[in-house]
Amino acid sequence: MDAVEKLTKRGRTGKNFYRIKALRNACAARARTLSMKTQNPGFFSKKDITHFINTYFSEKTPVPYSRLSILNKILVCQCLLHNQPDATANAHPFVFRLSPELNAMSDSYLRKAIQRKLKDIFGTTPLYWLTTEYDNQKEQYGKHLNGEILLRPGGLEKCEQAFKELFGLHWINSDTKKPRMNADGTIRQKKGLRFAIDFPIESRRNQARLYGEFYSVFNWVSYGTKQFTRRWFARKYTKESVRGKESFCFISSDLNELSTQFYNENIKVSHCLLTPTS
Repeated sequence: MDAVEKLTKRGRTGKNFYRIKALRNACAARARTLSMKTQNPGFFSKKDITHFINTYFSEKTPVPYSRLSILNKILVCQCLLHNQPDATANAHPFVFRLSPELNAMSDSYLRKAIQRKLKDIFGTTPLYWLTTEYDNQKEQYGKHLNGEILLRPGGLEKCEQAFKELFGLHWINSDTKKPRMNADGTIRQKKGLRFAIDFPIESRRNQARLYGEFYSVFNWVSYGTKQFTRRWFARKYTKESVRGKESFCFISSDLNELSTQFYNENIKVSHCLLTPTS
């Protein structure tokens, strides 16, 4: 029997009910995204809000934005990023591989460091979201961040520089605290800097050609949160996760505020219009 069916009528209003419902919706959203490759439903525009709602928020009574699962919440953010009134603004996927120093940081401190660096480079914090992906299931080794960021012309180079500076441009001697030098007198570049930040834009274009623009944009969200379900069950039932208090994702405050408004004005309102009145 489904876990939701075991709940009493009184329990349905509790926090556990919303958690189970959000998790179930997230699993359904992930399955719908993956099925697009096999069912070939046709190519839809990433700006097609009606198709977006029918695909990911088809239930008659959607939960409030604050109670959405991580996957569904970021899906809303992704839809907002790709439906900007400013035609010059474009959302780009990115993968940031953490240096050993960044990997050792606490979750909250790392996010603050990213925010500070982006604000220093751009003068204001851009709209972005990111998720954490570990290189192994035990969460004992390295990790990297998957995300999406809204940039204007010329912003891609600035964003790359920001993440490289955050990673660390030079190899620092742990004893002297000064940059290590090469034989020719130049400062030694930090190991791994070349692969620290990547923007898989060409990969998205290839997916768009094969499966459509809609799939290429929203599959990135599904991919970025693919470890969530396993983590959630591991922490709740097996106590497997080493980092029990770490959050799985981060949404910039401005993006979260705009996404809440977007969700209430487009998704919740659309269901209210479709629901017959008594």
